[in-house]
Amino acid sequence: MALSTPNPRLKAPTPIIDNLKFIGNPFKQHLLSSVDFTGDTSAKAPFSTNRDLEYSLKFLYSYNGSTATYNSYRREVERLLQWCWRIEQVSLLTLKREHIEEFMRFCANPPKAWIGTKNVARFKTKDGQRLANQDWRPFVVSVSKS
Repeated sequence: MALSTPNPRLKAPTPIIDNLKFIGNPFKQHLLSSVDFTGDTSAKAPFSTNRDLEYSLKFLYSYNGSTATYNSYRREVERLLQWCWRIEQVSLLTLKREHIEEFMRFCANPPKAWIGTKNVARFKTKDGQRLANQDWRPFVVSVSKS
């Protein structure tokens, strides 16, 4: 019996892009390994995530003078990367208009596992290492206290 691939809509994604001060200058460094887009170290992307991540980081880095703009664009870029890699299993570089339309529909109604009820940091520092925050979600909704 073959193992089935878990439905990416049922599991919260792992954050990809950290705060600007932790990513460094992507124009001066080389990305050495593929991004673990599943949160599962045994899984491999069906394509190279390196170039998608490199271009995304270079785009975001160009907004290093404005933290608010960087954070806003990072949120949207990360959502797009998560959708490309997890849901569509395609490279950002292969997107067509139809993909963008489907992504917009996805964002209007994201999977429940992808929605949080509070803003939390993408990464935490523990013992000098940056670790993904398991409470982070790409989408956040406000819940009434009443």
